[in-house]
Amino acid sequence: MHPALPLDDKALLDALLERAGMAMEGANPYESDGAFARKLLELPVGLRAMAATYWLDISISKDDLGWHFLNFGEPALVRETEAALRELGMEQHAAWFAEAHTLMRPLLDEIDSPEGYYRITEERGVAGRIMAMTKPAWNADRAAPVGKSCIFTAWVRYARAKPQNVFTDNPPAEDTMGHGSRRRCAHGSHEA
Repeated sequence: MHPALPLDDKALLDALLERAGMAMEGANPYESDGAFARKLLELPVGLRAMAATYWLDISISKDDLGWHFLNFGEPALVRETEAALRELGMEQHAAWFAEAHTLMRPLLDEIDSPEGYYRITEERGVAGRIMAMTKPAWNADRAAPVGKSCIFTAWVRYARAKPQNVFTDNPPAEDTMGHGSRRRCAHGSHEA
């Protein structure tokens, strides 16, 4: 048994945050070159899922699902984040994430400022749907028992259920996040 598993949920979350942070040290999720997603693929599947969803957690807490893609819209990172949500058992969040990405993808090149985001999403008729998906995510966070974050709560639950996918130093030989072939798998705010 890994020494972090007997810890209470908050202490385990702290250990997971530290492990994910150390694993991704030096990687920049804001870059559009795919390097962050490639670095994710070096991690065991559970730790990869945690590192991939960290930035979405912050986006949900500070912004909305649509805004997330302005900061973290690099295609490989988007794929990894959706797969990560599914790996963590967050199917509804994965569905919201995928739909928000579908709505936002054609608008990303047009948006060049916070005002532009709000204006363009309103003009294109997607702002209401983005908020309709974001509000339940906010509510889930408020109700979450660990860190006021449903994503962090899922991390703790996952680590307890599948520690071998988090606390190993070797990623699995085969793909376990549904990519077909094994590919290598953090916050945006208005200022980013």
